[in-house]
Amino acid sequence: MWGAWWPRGWVMYWLGWPLGPLVMLVFWVVLVVAVVVFLRRVGRAGSDSALEILRTRYARGELSREDFETMRRDLMAR
Repeated sequence: MWGAWWPRGWVMYWLGWPLGPLVMLVFWVVLVVAVVVFLRRVGRAGSDSALEILRTRYARGELSREDFETMRRDLMAR
């Protein structure tokens, strides 16, 4: 009888029950945070390249200063 309840059964029941759902909750929170951080970085990388294109067009003289500033503010607002 002690072999069935000690140490695995009893300890795992009293320690595993509250910790199991907590560990699962922490896992899902970490997963969601990782996905959000990844998506923000991917979105930011796209806006950085758009900003580089905008700077290049301004340097070539394709855009006036006012157009450049307006488009830059639009890109930074995203």
